[in-house]
Amino acid sequence: MALVFLRLHSLNFNLALVFGGASSIVLGSLILRATFVPRIIGPLMILDRLGYLAFSLVAFLSPSLVARIFPLVPFVTAAIGEGALYLWLIVKGVNAERWQEQAASTYRAAVA
Repeated sequence: MALVFLRLHSLNFNLALVFGGASSIVLGSLILRATFVPRIIGPLMILDRLGYLAFSLVAFLSPSLVARIFPLVPFVTAAIGEGALYLWLIVKGVNAERWQEQAASTYRAAVA
């Protein structure tokens, strides 16, 4: 019974990586279109999540290979993509004026 739950945990972890990767790819594409966040962070976020998606795909196909590359692939790409986003948010932050301008223009376009 314990082995069944350990295998289920592994499969659920890989499934969570797939959904988390898909959500961050969407976040990266939204950052690419945003004007109040540097656009270079968008491709880095997409690269980050492609690393997670590749890791989860390899985990489904070859679990023995995952045991060797586990610390490298997802954490290195996470340090690049998420690290850049979080570091930029901590140091610089979001340009609030540009955010409000974009929100106001979107609201005017929706009302008109």
